[in-house]
Amino acid sequence: MKKAAPSWKHSVRLLLSCAFLAACLTQTLWAKSDGPGSSIFAEPYAGIVAGNLNPHQNPLYEQFGAVLGYSSPHFVANANAMVVNDGLYSQQEAIPGGYRIQLNNGDVALKLKPFEIKGGLFTHTDEVKSPYSLFFNPNGFPTTGLNLDFAEGIFFYKSEWLQLNNLSANGYGPRGMNYKVYGVKLGRLRVGFQDVVLYLDRSFSTDFFLNPIPMYLTQLVSVQPLNNPNPWEQISNDNTLMGFFGDYTAPKWYGYAQVLIDDLSLTFFTPWIHKYVHPWKIAWSLGGTYNFPFGTLGFYQAGATKYTFEPTYQTSTQPNEYPYQYTFYPADQHTLTGGTVLPIPYDNNYIGYQYGENNLAFMATYKKTIQKYRVGGDVEYTISGSKSPNNPWGNLTGPPATFWAMFDHSPLQQRILLAGYAQRPFGGLTVSFGATLGYVWHELQLTAASDGGPAIFEPSSTNRFLYQFDLGVSYKLSMNTSKPKK
Repeated sequence: MKKAAPSWKHSVRLLLSCAFLAACLTQTLWAKSDGPGSSIFAEPYAGIVAGNLNPHQNPLYEQFGAVLGYSSPHFVANANAMVVNDGLYSQQEAIPGGYRIQLNNGDVALKLKPFEIKGGLFTHTDEVKSPYSLFFNPNGFPTTGLNLDFAEGIFFYKSEWLQLNNLSANGYGPRGMNYKVYGVKLGRLRVGFQDVVLYLDRSFSTDFFLNPIPMYLTQLVSVQPLNNPNPWEQISNDNTLMGFFGDYTAPKWYGYAQVLIDDLSLTFFTPWIHKYVHPWKIAWSLGGTYNFPFGTLGFYQAGATKYTFEPTYQTSTQPNEYPYQYTFYPADQHTLTGGTVLPIPYDNNYIGYQYGENNLAFMATYKKTIQKYRVGGDVEYTISGSKSPNNPWGNLTGPPATFWAMFDHSPLQQRILLAGYAQRPFGGLTVSFGATLGYVWHELQLTAASDGGPAIFEPSSTNRFLYQFDLGVSYKLSMNTSKPKK
């Protein structure tokens, strides 16, 4: 049973509380700031959303929160927290109106060029500017991490750690991952190699974070073989993903291409010989934008073969022997306090490409500033087959005897969305409105797997109209806190 909608009194109280908290913290930071070029800001915000894009969320919900920040030439701190009553997750405290607390961001960064170190809770970002980035999902869950960036001359390098699961109350074993980028910048052109390792039984690996050698090689040398390990080898279960990207930034346009290979093996290079190891697990993305006099147009296309991002091993007693799937949580569903079982949205749970395996996606975008109005929108068409982020090989008990698998069952989910937004600033106050309309055929739904393993998202007989309307307001307070020179 859904809880009653909050009254307007609850909404007003929460909004005033957020504004009061932001004002107090702003004053505290201002009193302690003394660096040259330092500034702080506080931005309380509130919003109301009505829609059914996610059929499991409340059809009408509200959110209230605040963003706080401090910035100086060498130190940056950001925080973003809110309360929301969308009904997707359980309340931590008995807040009237069914609100739960959500931490969106909380990180600090130390900038000492050519180095930058960032740590805390944040949403991790990819190297390419795209809604279809492959290594990090722009809609993914925030997670605790540590990021080391270096850029000087033509060379740039990044080593990033993510804590995925640690001391889980749901029984998830410890999991962590590391991400590296090695790249060169030649004028406006950037080319880079992206490297990922996801490991079990621990949430942090010193070797992978500090060692600049590509992690595929580190894994091969440091992991214990079947017999007679070398003195330096360790017992671990790891999975590697890797890929490449290139992008070009010109005054009027931006373009990129990106590819990801999951669970690299000889299968990828010699599929005609090793086709019974497992099919290709590959994803790709390309697109860009162009600034026309009437606005900025963009186009993006991406896709992934079936089984990409999935785990690989299963036995008769363990349907997912080694849960190194490329997801934030090794689960497809969770249970609310009242006992209701809900799916974890896969487009949030995937660490990488938001639509995951067995998918093709196309998007066209538009944006422009007209006088003081910022307007934009997009149209998106996606095709999806079954997705099994936590069950190796879906309903099968082992890999199929082919090197290419994609859209091999019918029906397929097809979805089209048309979205638009408008924003209008009034000094520090910003009012925004968004609307999304669409339709989905054979909507993916979480169903029991025939092999007895974790559930699978499969096309269903459900066809339905989609809509969402959202109205938001925010107010940004900022000030320069540098003390005047004597």
